[in-house]
Amino acid sequence: MPSFPVRDVEELREIIKRMDEINPLIAMMIEFETRTGLRFVDVSKLKFSDLMINGVVRRSFVVVQSKPYHARLRHMSEKQAREKSKVTIHVNDQLEELIKRIYVANGKHKLLFQSDHHLAKPDTALSIQYVNRAYKRIARDLQLPYSLSTHSMRKTFAMFLLDQQASMKTIMEALGQSSLSATQHYLNTFMDETKEYTTNIDF
Repeated sequence: MPSFPVRDVEELREIIKRMDEINPLIAMMIEFETRTGLRFVDVSKLKFSDLMINGVVRRSFVVVQSKPYHARLRHMSEKQAREKSKVTIHVNDQLEELIKRIYVANGKHKLLFQSDHHLAKPDTALSIQYVNRAYKRIARDLQLPYSLSTHSMRKTFAMFLLDQQASMKTIMEALGQSSLSATQHYLNTFMDETKEYTTNIDF
């Protein structure tokens, strides 16, 4: 079942609040994904050293997105695929404050969202299965009329950009996608059904 963006800021706040009661680290991951538009697979690999230097948060950081990188490896060199799959995340005050909170909560680890589970392998992030189970529980508790998963926050990010009247080119670049047609296709997968859900990204 496909995932959908949240319907409005109040619903996003409630999802984060409920998730904080289950696992505060996942709650911060939700906020991080919504503020950056990054996929779970990329967020789960981020290290504090990627985002911080000399104890302070960088003003921007670069992520090589895993999904487009592996897709491009089929028809170009590793170096070209890596270069074309980069996306730059610019850090505003709210994202900086969030990264600091994540560091206070989990800075003893290498990864931002590293698991504390005693059975987890060293330097292992929270599993997607665990996170999605928590999402499903919240969707059920809130009786949401759509499926909620790790990909919902990337779609929410895209919808918030649309609501701010960002151009298709801006959305394409923010999502790190390869073409305007790919971005339009991505938005079309949920835009019609969630058009009324869009709202301001400031939460």
